[in-house]
Amino acid sequence: MYIALAGICAEQEANAGGGGGGTPTPEITIATAATGNFNNAIKLAVLNTNTMAYDGTSTGVFDGSSSTFGTASNPTRTTQNQNISAQDLRDNAYFNGSGFLQSIDAIFVFGCYIRHNGTNATNFQVRVSSGGQNGLISHSTTNSTLQAFNVSTTYANQQDSTTFGQAGQMAMQSGFYDMYGFQQQGHYLWNLQLSGKSGNVPQAGDSFTIRIVANATVDGTACQATHDITITLT
Repeated sequence: MYIALAGICAEQEANAGGGGGGTPTPEITIATAATGNFNNAIKLAVLNTNTMAYDGTSTGVFDGSSSTFGTASNPTRTTQNQNISAQDLRDNAYFNGSGFLQSIDAIFVFGCYIRHNGTNATNFQVRVSSGGQNGLISHSTTNSTLQAFNVSTTYANQQDSTTFGQAGQMAMQSGFYDMYGFQQQGHYLWNLQLSGKSGNVPQAGDSFTIRIVANATVDGTACQATHDITITLT
């Protein structure tokens, strides 16, 4: 059975119909792959701006296997929490493992696959742009600030944005981001940037939530899915 808790379609009421055995209402979901684990989930990684690799944590790319999931309303959406060790983030993104500050930036990149339950789907797009401040729904951070970059939608207008390429190269896909595509296109990349010059770093208990909205046309019906990802430092 296809479960799409966050799928909302423009013609849902008209197409729902009564009784079983009919054509299912067109829906989309945000997932980590075309099939299998995990549905209603995204992939994420932390870019180390010193190495220009996704080793801002020792885990590399998080594939959803260590996340917890849920649902919420107003708006209807799926939710995901990803715990990240504050010490791990410190040692990899900000410091070089020997006590020397290497960067004040930890850039969080996301990717997803837009699934659908129809025969044909077009007009895929995914955005970090709605709700709160440019997709930032809530945050509570210490020794740091969250900075948004308005970036190109080059890789955000396709069904599959799960590729995390070599970030140090120009025009290379990093999930649904182009790391160097700084354009005013209403799609935001978030950076957890250290405050001041003391070398203090984010602490256990800090968190922030980013909203991701996907759209597609499924068998002629406009559909949308909303997903919140919360990063919690432990």
